[in-house]
Amino acid sequence: MLLHTTVLGQMSEIRELHAADRRRQAVTSEMLQADHRRFAKMRELRTADCDSTTGTSYCTTGTAGTRWRSCIARAARGGW
Repeated sequence: MLLHTTVLGQMSEIRELHAADRRRQAVTSEMLQADHRRFAKMRELRTADCDSTTGTSYCTTGTAGTRWRSCIARAARGGW
């Protein structure tokens, strides 16, 4: 009977740990989605800033600003 009680207690603990893990996964997923939305908004604002800027300002494109281009070049092509 002692072994049966121990196994039942461990099964209960395992279920609690699984539930806690699912909650952590849900929170992590929500945080990643929020991070993605913020990144998309920053990219949108950066693009809008490039479109509204004149003079010699530069705008980033691509991932983490790995490529650069001049807003002047875009204006010369009639991009505005």
